[in-house]
Amino acid sequence: MNIPFLDKIREQELEVAGAHFSHPSGRLLEIGAGTGALARVLSQRGFEVHAIEIAGSIYEADQVFPVAIYDGTNIPFADASFDVVFSSHVLVHIAAADRFQQEILRVLKPGGQVVHILPTTSWRFWTCLVHYPARYVAHGVRALKAITGGRGKLTSQASASPKFGLPSAPGFWTRVVQKITLPFTPPARIGERGNALSEHYFFSERCWGQLFQRNGQVLTACLPTRIFYTGHMSFGARIHLQTRSVLSYLLGSAGKVYVLRAQKSI
Repeated sequence: MNIPFLDKIREQELEVAGAHFSHPSGRLLEIGAGTGALARVLSQRGFEVHAIEIAGSIYEADQVFPVAIYDGTNIPFADASFDVVFSSHVLVHIAAADRFQQEILRVLKPGGQVVHILPTTSWRFWTCLVHYPARYVAHGVRALKAITGGRGKLTSQASASPKFGLPSAPGFWTRVVQKITLPFTPPARIGERGNALSEHYFFSERCWGQLFQRNGQVLTACLPTRIFYTGHMSFGARIHLQTRSVLSYLLGSAGKVYVLRAQKSI
């Protein structure tokens, strides 16, 4: 994973979300802060930022801002603690989504604001579409490196057959077949419910809106982040962010910003 490039994408999305913050400063909670890159940006803009993340996060070794550990269910702050609660591509990973919405409202101050950046149906569609070619290329390269040791030669683990000059180490060809066929496994879900196909609905504006509405929140704005990418980050930094912005008008935005407020004080 190219974490620096991913952080750039997230910062680009934050530019869209940040323009709709009703509070220019104050106490802000970022849920699922990852590397803390966005928390750092928000702190630089004048917010008193508190960032939380689950233990064992893949971003733990790359953190650039203090991030506290929490259990993924209970937000470790008192009632009415924050002017803004913010998350970026996090709600999809929370199994008890309804209960967690109540936790968000619990720590939100009266008149506070909730802002989420969430994946879209377009993101799910294009991620499914490029799944097989992306997996085949990635695993094909890994298979070649495993066979050659990354040096264009057979690895020392495989001895050559004196008759045919082919590797004969036990399990060698089994590993080769596994690496070649691995890309043909179906796309996996990214969230906590359904599958890769049903996520086309779960990531829709309608589905997110229903989650927020039944948990006492009013949607005040919903807008695309205007950047295109897939879950495989195809071509990575070789496609500039400006180009990805143009592509979003043709292929759809990978994310949407949901701006919310509580229907009433909790």
